[in-house]
Amino acid sequence: MLNMQEFNRHVSWFRYLYSAQVLKEQFEASLDLPEIEGFIYWQHPTSFVWLTYYYGSLYVVIEAWQQLKLRNPLIDFLLEHQQGIISLLRRFRNGAFHYQEELENPKTLQLFQTGEKHVLLIHLLHDSFVRYYWEWLENLPGCGSSKPRTSTNSTTWRRSRFRVIR
Repeated sequence: MLNMQEFNRHVSWFRYLYSAQVLKEQFEASLDLPEIEGFIYWQHPTSFVWLTYYYGSLYVVIEAWQQLKLRNPLIDFLLEHQQGIISLLRRFRNGAFHYQEELENPKTLQLFQTGEKHVLLIHLLHDSFVRYYWEWLENLPGCGSSKPRTSTNSTTWRRSRFRVIR
């Protein structure tokens, strides 16, 4: 049986996930990535600001996940087997939210040097956190259904309320 403290912990965690989602959407909306001889650049520097805040906020979601000891097989697997990138994401967050004298901050650059690997991990983690939250929410007692909802019979409902990674 779900108690009020556990419910509040999940909802509190969700506000950070929601913030990450909003920042992710702002980042994606700000992108204009023309390709010039294999070089991709941000035409609008604001994109980097959104990316920085999105990555930083996603690390807070990870940190809270671990602190609250929430469990999901895929998320736990990713966090355990990608500790190197997760550590770089933590350093990236620190570099974003703590003053750094260097213009080219190693805390930022190290994460980017992992290339597509960190991008794929961030997308997969973010999408998995969103899926976890909606499945948890849909299975709360008193949701009006006599049987627990699963991801297969609630996908349409979930997508209409919270955009997941495209």
